Amino acid sequence: MAAAPPSDNVFIGDLPVDLSKEDCEAVFAQYGTVTSCRVNPPKAGGKASALVRFASVEEATWVIENLNGNLAEGLEEPIVARFANAPGGGGKGWGDSQGGKSWGKGDQSWGGKGGKSWGGKGDESWGGKRSEPYSSGKGKGKGKGGGQSWDGGKGGGKSSAPASFQILMSAVKKQGLLGGGHIPIECQVYVKNLPSDTTDADLYKLFAPFGAIAPTGAKAMQNPDGTCKGIGFIDYADQLCADAAITALNNFTLPDGSSIQVSTKANKADGKGGGKGGK
Repeated sequence: MAAAPPSDNVFIGDLPVDLSKEDCEAVFAQYGTVTSCRVNPPKAGGKASALVRFASVEEATWVIENLNGNLAEGLEEPIVARFANAPGGGGKGWGDSQGGKSWGKGDQSWGGKGGKSWGGKGDESWGGKRSEPYSSGKGKGKGKGGGQSWDGGKGGGKSSAPASFQILMSAVKKQGLLGGGHIPIECQVYVKNLPSDTTDADLYKLFAPFGAIAPTGAKAMQNPDGTCKGIGFIDYADQLCADAAITALNNFTLPDGSSIQVSTKANKADGKGGGKGGK
């Protein structure tokens, strides 16, 4: 079967059988703006799948190119990611109810009225010059506004901004500019008895004064309604920082008698700490 043409709609396969719609949205919202999500129940003996629609074709393309066959943050097994088949399979443009224009004809525009063609004769073909943050891979293509292309091509004007912060962050990490991806277990801090309104940003503010926090950051685990489950994780760049945080905050008690417990993930075997749920 021929591959589906690029669109903002992505088919995700090999998902956990118990994955909820809310959890699915939370996982893929880390990689782009999710506008809709539908989780399909697994067939007998199989795994779940989902259709996730992003805010742009560029975001969907990035997800497929970077996550297909890889682990998404928050999942424990690699996923399948590809463009979803167009509804009806009739060959008409995605969402084009009036134009009747074919996906495969290079002389017709992408959305029915645009100046770019799908690999053909428009002002700019999809396979030729591509706008920021994605270039055609030739190193010389210009993005809109004549700026610098994603892969190093130089233009004469002001460069456009990346499509999303997640795309920017992932690209910087991919270049190895943030250090190695593995965090030693003694640098991973576990905290419990957190208030229900705790957020990732709150954890960062509380633990950052004790030292550099790794790119994997601080994570407050959340319920489907957005409230904190009472536990969180902080990855430090250095064990001394983790030790300092634990020494200062473990069993920190408030005037009303409530307290928090802080330990390293390494203490899990001793019954003193917690795990990271797949990290």
